[in-house]
Amino acid sequence: MRNYLVLFSAFLTIVVIVVSALFYQAYDKSTLNETTINIQVKKGSTLYSNCQRWAQDGLVQTCFDFKLIRLMLGEGVIKAGTYQIKPFTLLPDFYEMLMEGKEHLFSLTLVEGKNVTQFLETLKAHPHIIYDLENTSLDAVSKIIHQPNPEGWLLPETYRFSTETKASTIILQAYQLMEEKLEEIWLTRPAETPLKSAYDALILASIVEKETGQASERPVISGVFHNRLKKKMRLQTDPTVIYGIGPSFDGNITRAHLRQKTPYNTYVIKGLPPTPIANPGAEAIQAAVHPAKVKYLFFVSKGNGTHQFSATLKEHNKAVNQYQRKK
Repeated sequence: MRNYLVLFSAFLTIVVIVVSALFYQAYDKSTLNETTINIQVKKGSTLYSNCQRWAQDGLVQTCFDFKLIRLMLGEGVIKAGTYQIKPFTLLPDFYEMLMEGKEHLFSLTLVEGKNVTQFLETLKAHPHIIYDLENTSLDAVSKIIHQPNPEGWLLPETYRFSTETKASTIILQAYQLMEEKLEEIWLTRPAETPLKSAYDALILASIVEKETGQASERPVISGVFHNRLKKKMRLQTDPTVIYGIGPSFDGNITRAHLRQKTPYNTYVIKGLPPTPIANPGAEAIQAAVHPAKVKYLFFVSKGNGTHQFSATLKEHNKAVNQYQRKK
């Protein structure tokens, strides 16, 4: 009996070698040896029906290969999904992927500083996401996350998902992650802060995010806004003006825009705007809650992605003349 088992084990080893060789030959007869491909297995389909299609496409030579693999690795139920097959994948490995449901995960990055509408456009454009929202409006997101205004509530991050994932699923995940991150950072706030709530921190973080792309500047810019809030000074930040103008903004901010009365124009209103103006990343939230301890009250863009900071209006006017008006 033992000799029989040894012989049977040896037979299976030979089967593995032969089947693998067949799979390699299939690659040699196609372009798969140079290309990674995605294979779609539909719900309710069988291994045999899929195998026939794969044989026609040249992925396998015959479905008999799978019968040998089943004999070697055991029976199983093929799981629906999208599987990524890399060049020269062994047939036994492919079979195990199908049985264990090791689907390929796609990714999508929600970028810091983008607003909710821009996020929705990104989701809608992804070929492997089912866009199940009525439209790309804020109201459509409000129904999912149960926030009266969803702006700022989606955490910028790279999300991984299987094919045919619903957009609402990713939105809910982004919202839950933002809730967790905001609460986590807000709990570490200093005792003395002009921010009255975690939502205030989210609003300020969105402004900080829009003001600079330089990580080192975020705490300093936050420090400027904290100082102005403490002194009851208007924030006077252009990104809030632009958000208040809306889609009609053409990229050129004017003096008329700065005087335009909107709920978001911080040249006109006192304190923070009513909602965030974008979706801030975790670093911007951290900076909003933990500002740098500086004496600055003003800053102006140098035109190279960085800013000149000033403690007095005289210094600020000089910086404006140097970096802005001379242009």
